[in-house]
Amino acid sequence: MNALIPILISSTPDALPLEDIIEPEQISQLPIAVGWWLLLCLVVTVMTALTMFVFHSRRKNQAKRAFQKELSLIQTNDPQASVQIAQLLKQLALSYFPRQKVAGLHGSTWVAFLNQSMKQPQFQESWFSQLYNPKSTLTPEQVDTMKQAAMTYCKQLKVIGGSHA
Repeated sequence: MNALIPILISSTPDALPLEDIIEPEQISQLPIAVGWWLLLCLVVTVMTALTMFVFHSRRKNQAKRAFQKELSLIQTNDPQASVQIAQLLKQLALSYFPRQKVAGLHGSTWVAFLNQSMKQPQFQESWFSQLYNPKSTLTPEQVDTMKQAAMTYCKQLKVIGGSHA
């Protein structure tokens, strides 16, 4: 073994019996392993479902947002304020329930329909019975209470299976 050491030291690198270094081929990233394909499919599915959920939620709540915007524009000292609130409530209900169920409601049945979804009934039949009577108008305090009740109704409105909850 000691005899080999002087040979290695005294020899030039070209004289050594070594083969050239063989570089390995570049490793391809394709085809991707099955696990990565599954992860990609899962991510695409989740993103699609999330996008559809957000789109559906925004579309479903569009009538509520429009109602809240219009309701905020109503002035309580306006003589037509109670009529405008009643019209907005009817439009909101028609947006979420079948026309056959909502369009014909008036008076006590309309108030019962509105109060049905409230945790505590807030609508009074007297508000709606005086709407189109020119001799009888609601006070600004009553209109403000009606406006608050309408906003609460909008926030608590839930539709389950096409029926009023």
